[in-house]
This record gives sequence, C-alpha cells and structure tokens, in this order.
Amino acid sequence: MKQTGKQRYILVTLLFFHTVNTYMDRICISAASDLIQSDLGISSQMMGYIFGIFALGYALFQIPAGWVADTYGPRKALSWIVLAWSSFTALSGAAWNAASMLVVRFLFGVGEAGAFPGATRAFYNWIPAKERGFANGIFHSGARVGAAMSLFLMPFLIKLVGWRITFVLNGVLGIVWVALW
Repeated sequence: MKQTGKQRYILVTLLFFHTVNTYMDRICISAASDLIQSDLGISSQMMGYIFGIFALGYALFQIPAGWVADTYGPRKALSWIVLAWSSFTALSGAAWNAASMLVVRFLFGVGEAGAFPGATRAFYNWIPAKERGFANGIFHSGARVGAAMSLFLMPFLIKLVGWRITFVLNGVLGIVWVALW
C-alpha cells in the first residue's frame, strides 16, 4: 500500500533519524573506548575484538533480519529490531568486564543487522518506485549525519554524564523512535 505525500515525508523523515541513530549507537563505543578500557581493565587487543564482534553479529544476521522484514512487514520488524539494538546499546553501559561487553556488542550487532533491510522493505512497500532513489538518498545521508554528529555529541555526553549513562541515553533514543514509528 503506497502512502500519501504527507505520510511519505513522515516515513522518510523517521527513517532518516533511524539511520542517524544507528551510527550514533555504533560510534559511541569509539568515543568511550579509553574510559571503558580503563574502567573494565580491557587490553587494546580485547577492545579490538569488542569493536569487531559487532560486525560479526551484524553480518551473520542481515539475511535473517531481511526475512523478518519480508515476513512480518517493516512496521513490526523495525519496531522489534530497534527495540533489540537499543536495549543492547543501553546494556553496553552495564558491562562489568571484557566478556560481558563482548557478548553485549555481538548482540547489538545482531539487533542492528535488520536496520537497513527493514528500512529498504518500508521504502519498497510505501514509496512509489519513481521516488525510491531520492528517499534512499535521504535515508543513507542519515548515516553520515549521525557519524558527523557523534564526533561532537558523544564526547560531550561522555564528559557530562559518563560513558555508561551515554549508552543508556542512546538506547532510550531508539525506544523513543519506536514510539514514533
């Protein structure tokens, strides 16, 4: 079912912020890495594994997440996906050692794996074919905006409230997005 003009603008706007959020959540750990290593006694090598494990979870679950979006529809799928990854983003702030951070970051990657397949399905379902390129351009620009904003916002938040609460705030942002979605 295609949407009206106003509904399409709302959809594209929500999915733009969806993508901004994915990159803010991803970059938060980089901004906090020195503090995390210090607080949890994590070596640089283990921190590298923690960074990389996200990509493994993400890669392994993109295809199943695409199936979920196709099977249950983008509205339900993206709600579940964003709730999952936002929960694991927030739980990153609760890590107590390297192993717990490794598990949480893997699960964060698993949860976020459906972000792009779910959004792509939403565009396919609700945006006319002749407008999908423009809509995808806006959507994908959200990743760059999120990355750029994070360069300034994450260090500021970490300094203001600490690295643990910064992860929680990023998780809450995703839950707010789900409420709007």
